[in-house]
Amino acid sequence: MPQFIACPACGCRVQMAESVIGKSVRCIACDHRFIVSAPAEAETQRVDPLPARERPSVPPARPIPPLPSGDPDDDRPPRDADLPCCPACGWRVAWEALRCGHCGAELEVDPGYDRFRRRPAGRVRRDCVPHRGQLLSGMGNVTLIVGGLTLCMFGVPLLVALPLGITTWVMAAGDLQKMHTGEMEEQGRGQTEGARTAAVFGVVLSLFFTAGWGLMLLSRFLP
Repeated sequence: MPQFIACPACGCRVQMAESVIGKSVRCIACDHRFIVSAPAEAETQRVDPLPARERPSVPPARPIPPLPSGDPDDDRPPRDADLPCCPACGWRVAWEALRCGHCGAELEVDPGYDRFRRRPAGRVRRDCVPHRGQLLSGMGNVTLIVGGLTLCMFGVPLLVALPLGITTWVMAAGDLQKMHTGEMEEQGRGQTEGARTAAVFGVVLSLFFTAGWGLMLLSRFLP
């Protein structure tokens, strides 16, 4: 009949058949190999359990130094001496910052700062105006089409293509400048740039074809 055999290394008791007595088996708990003996003999052959493994010692964590305290304009040397100061609290802020990180005051953008960098994507000013990309894109496409029609209509479309193209060109350039400084939404940058390119090509085509018609007429009337 089955017998409960105890492992001599860890003491785990497992039910085994009598046919395995005298054979080498492996303990399911500690993987120790031993020869199965009768239960009465196993108790006399009990050995001490394996020593526990020592855990490696972990060095203590370094203490975090306290943050410096005091006024931002005290005797300590500033981290960025070339940065401007917030007019409300005097804390130094970045040139492209729209809000002071110390007191939360809103800051104005200096239009005369030549090294003004483009603001990172995802940060939109609350007072920025909506873009006019769709309107400018339509105006640029009309200018390009009318400029191409100048070839077929004796240069008459120049009267439409020239003022419309120049207007679109100037508006697109102004909107791109506002997007660069963060005063207008960045979502319409692609449409605005495409409108400026179409307006330039439309004006150039209308002028070129009108000049061609003019030279052709002059060659007929002049001897």
